[in-house]
Amino acid sequence: MTPDASGTSGQAVTSIDVVIPVFDRADRIGEAVRSVLAQATPADVTLGVILVDDGSTDRTPTTVAALARKHAHVSAILLDHNQGPSAARNAAIRQSGASHITFLDSDDLMLPGRLVFQVARLTESPVVDAVTGLEVLEVQPGVVPPPWVQRLPPVDVAPRHYVMSMLVGRHHLLAVGGFDATIRVGEDFDLMVRLRDTGVRFAHEEQEVVVRRIFGDNLIYDDEGVQFTLLRAVRGQIGRARIRST
Repeated sequence: MTPDASGTSGQAVTSIDVVIPVFDRADRIGEAVRSVLAQATPADVTLGVILVDDGSTDRTPTTVAALARKHAHVSAILLDHNQGPSAARNAAIRQSGASHITFLDSDDLMLPGRLVFQVARLTESPVVDAVTGLEVLEVQPGVVPPPWVQRLPPVDVAPRHYVMSMLVGRHHLLAVGGFDATIRVGEDFDLMVRLRDTGVRFAHEEQEVVVRRIFGDNLIYDDEGVQFTLLRAVRGQIGRARIRST
C-alpha cells in the first residue's frame, strides 16, 4: 500500500469479484468474461468472476455453467426465474467472499488496465472509498441508439463517467442493502446516491475503463424508466437529508 503525502494510506484491496448478471445473452457473455480474465491485477490481489443467469430462456444457462467449469476463477449462480439485474447482482454480492466488488454488464467489455488502475487509486488515497471511470459507447452497425445517448454532449464537453464501473468494498454494498430489487433501469444511480448518503466517498476518474456496447435490445432503451428512477433517487436523497436534519 502506497502512503500519500500526509503519511496515511488508503484501504487494503485483497480480492475482487466482478459481478456479471446475464439474461438471454448466450452469444455475448463469453466475450464479457474473457475481457475480465484478461485483466492484470496486483500480485497480492485475487480476481474472481461471478456470473448470475437471471432466468434466461435461451442457451445462456448452459453457456454460463460451461464457463464456470472451464475457468477456475469463474463461478455461476442460476436463478430459476427472471428477477431483474438488481436482484441478480444482489445474489452475487451475498455469495461473494471478496473484499471488493465491481460490475460488468453482459453486453459490455472491460478495457485493459482497469483493475490495476482502480486498485491503485483505492490503495493510495485515504479519502476514497469507491472508484469509477469513463465509458466508451459503441453503437453496433445499423443500430439506432437510445434517446438518452442521442442527447449526450460530445465527450470533450462532458466526460462519460459510468457508475456501474465502481470498484467498492463489499461491506459498503451490504450496509445499504445492495441494489433496489424493484428497479430494473437506472439502478446504478440509485445505488450511488444511497452509498453517498452513508458517507462513501467516490473518485470519478478520467480514465476509460469499459466499452458499453449498444445492440438495440439493451435495457437502457427504457428512457422513461431511467428518468423515473433518477427522480425517485433524488427524492429519496432529499427525504433522508430531512430526516438527518431533524
